[in-house]
Amino acid sequence: MRITIEATDDVEELTRARVLIEAMIAGRGASVEASAPIQTLALSLRAHNSLAAGNVFTIGELCRCTRNELLRMPNLGRKSLSEITEALSARGLRLADEAGGDDE
Repeated sequence: MRITIEATDDVEELTRARVLIEAMIAGRGASVEASAPIQTLALSLRAHNSLAAGNVFTIGELCRCTRNELLRMPNLGRKSLSEITEALSARGLRLADEAGGDDE
């Protein structure tokens, strides 16, 4: 299969293309998603650096973390936590303590 994406500045078009590509990848199984680096979440530099400092490098590692574990990481506050949970949610994923409801 070959996918061609024409260069555009239209954010809505790019977002639709990303959603379609991610849906196709999702059909390949969760292991592909879990082994993907956290860079694929397109997080802010602060959130990314905080996760790296906490030795979290893949989406699978991130999903095994709880909210409290993330908040204990240096320079990772509520704003970064919100950004991370939104990025995971957009992929149909969530943190460990969100799997069965709110455990806090």
